[in-house]
Amino acid sequence: MHFTKELSLLSLFALSVVAAPSNKFESFVADYEDLPGNVAGSPNVFGPPTPYLDLDYSGVVVASNSPLAVDAVFTTSGKNYLATNPGQNPDIKVHSNISYCNFNSLVIGTYLNAANGDAAPAVDSTVRFIGTTTDGKTIIQDYNYRTGVTNLNGVALQNAFDKPVALKNFNRITELTVTVVKSAGTVALTGINLDRLAYTCFAK
Repeated sequence: MHFTKELSLLSLFALSVVAAPSNKFESFVADYEDLPGNVAGSPNVFGPPTPYLDLDYSGVVVASNSPLAVDAVFTTSGKNYLATNPGQNPDIKVHSNISYCNFNSLVIGTYLNAANGDAAPAVDSTVRFIGTTTDGKTIIQDYNYRTGVTNLNGVALQNAFDKPVALKNFNRITELTVTVVKSAGTVALTGINLDRLAYTCFAK
């Protein structure tokens, strides 16, 4: 009888261990330097693999600073960054084995572009970050990007560095999208470049 009681207690303990939620998490700063970068204007363009550091990307290519480019985007570190083609918006989803991610910060720039990550002059804009939480709520944050260099009506007359952005309350996010809602140029032709995305992901 004593043995049976101990066995029952052990069984309950085993069940509690199985039922306990996973606390596994990992933090990243994605700088995309380990990926093959497309030289601006190249006809062969590639985005990050799926997944890349627990995230699935669409609407972006991995671009690379190059002396061959007429106008290059200068990133805060390294030479690779994510860029959009005309009409694209970055869309970032957590991979299937991830429950959610907390997004902390990134650097961003906007520019009037052509295709394949071509970087033409940087341009003043308003960028909108939209996060979808695990319970279906929407988190929205607008950021006013300013080139900070000599410009004509909001269009830079020289290259501009990316600007750091702190994402506020972007916790328990399953999808993050980035769009241009206002531009000193044409919204449809305003490209977005992203780099150094800092976040923490929690496994299912």
